[in-house]
Amino acid sequence: MAVIGGGPAGAAAARLLADWGHDVILLTKTTTAPALAESLPPSIAKPLAAIGVAKAVRRAGFYRTYGNTVWWGDGHARSEPFAGGAHGYQVVRSAFDELLLQQAEAAGARVHRGAVVREVELSPGSPRLGVTSSTGTRTTIEARMVLDCSGRTGVVAREGGRAAARAPSTLALVGRWHHADGWEVSNDTHTLVESYVDGWAWSVPVSRTERYVAAMVDPRTTAVERSGDLERSYRRELHKTQRLSRVLERAALMTKPWARDASTHSGRQLAGPGFLLLGDAASSVDPLSSCGVKKALVSAWLGAVVTRTSLGQPDMAGLARDLFVTRETQVFEMYRRRAATFFFDVARNRPHPFWQDRADQIGHGPIDAGAEGEQTEGAVTLNEGLSLDRLRSDQSVRSAFEWLRAAPSICLRRTPATTLATRPAVKDNHVVLERCVVVEGWADVDDGLRFLRGVDLPRLIEVAETHTQVPDVFAAYQRDRPAVPLPDFLGALSVLVAKGALRDTAQRSSR
Repeated sequence: MAVIGGGPAGAAAARLLADWGHDVILLTKTTTAPALAESLPPSIAKPLAAIGVAKAVRRAGFYRTYGNTVWWGDGHARSEPFAGGAHGYQVVRSAFDELLLQQAEAAGARVHRGAVVREVELSPGSPRLGVTSSTGTRTTIEARMVLDCSGRTGVVAREGGRAAARAPSTLALVGRWHHADGWEVSNDTHTLVESYVDGWAWSVPVSRTERYVAAMVDPRTTAVERSGDLERSYRRELHKTQRLSRVLERAALMTKPWARDASTHSGRQLAGPGFLLLGDAASSVDPLSSCGVKKALVSAWLGAVVTRTSLGQPDMAGLARDLFVTRETQVFEMYRRRAATFFFDVARNRPHPFWQDRADQIGHGPIDAGAEGEQTEGAVTLNEGLSLDRLRSDQSVRSAFEWLRAAPSICLRRTPATTLATRPAVKDNHVVLERCVVVEGWADVDDGLRFLRGVDLPRLIEVAETHTQVPDVFAAYQRDRPAVPLPDFLGALSVLVAKGALRDTAQRSSR
């Protein structure tokens, strides 16, 4: 199979498929564009482990980050350490991407650097790529499957067209800064984020003395001298900030600033017979999320699973692609609305088109963005379903938990809103058909939910309907399913009651 693009999505997908025994060729062009720095949140650990590169990333010595310092909306400083002392990484993308490419090669993928894909013919069963090598040689490559991981270039994606995702244009003006004595900040590992009148800025440290600093502007509302003196435009934007401009007062700009498109987009057709769009080729999210790389790695993991299933079980190919498209769409929409919520916070006090246009993406008012942007992962999780940690703060779940703990007896029955349906899901790195719980009106899982913190929900419903004591339900569940901790079991049962999947017909008929 052929993978187009050597960024995180391409390298990760190639590594997984090669490790699973597939013949993989990865085609990546040479780029002279300046490298960006990115902040990888603590939750990056799970996709790194799933792809098999966690140890290599730890050994690479990337600068660790332990949180964010934010001046947002009202301008008050908020230092936000990651929960439980967790850490993420601050990486220069060129070094991070090369590490992932080396991991793909070590797994057996054939990586062709300097290769440019000129044309793609997506004939079902035998896609063909027209490729020009670094020496100028033109060749045709046939593959059973093509994974477009070419980022914003979208080699395959552009054939199906791009949707603007109702998003305004965003341009990142970026520079590298150096301060020999270190930075006057509360924590020199933190990413710094600040909003100002008609844009926002961020700073990512990659060492104790070096930071990347970017101003995010809308070229339709902010004048940017791209063909002239870009540095003047860049410095003018940073001067609009209050805190970041002070941080940079005695620092030196190491390179000429550069501009990079940071607008969000989504593909119109994310999958079809013989191809998938992964990472930014499928969709890109607002940089405010700090989850672009994480999204790309999760996309690569799921894309590799879908590819493996499609090639090994052709009768499951359509369902596997449907699962991929559903998950990709959910992830993009979640990040889009999360970013819009933060923009809404600023727009309430700053009626500038930059903020208003972005806040309008919410559609129906603000939503819960979650603490630190790490807890509300939803469909981003690697086949784990909805986060139980997120639900613990739901008052209806807490109320159900207290009732279950105190009830002398129970008589739980499925409600008319609940069905046990068959849906495609991922199991052991294959797409399979599994039973799941579908509850009408539970918007977070409208496509069904199988597991909640390791608890098999369909089986839990069946067991709950046949016992009148909570301890007996727990014991019966443990007899024919892998053991789960009691708190997780009680949490899952509480969620089913709170969300209307189960109702106590003896004592809770009025609920």
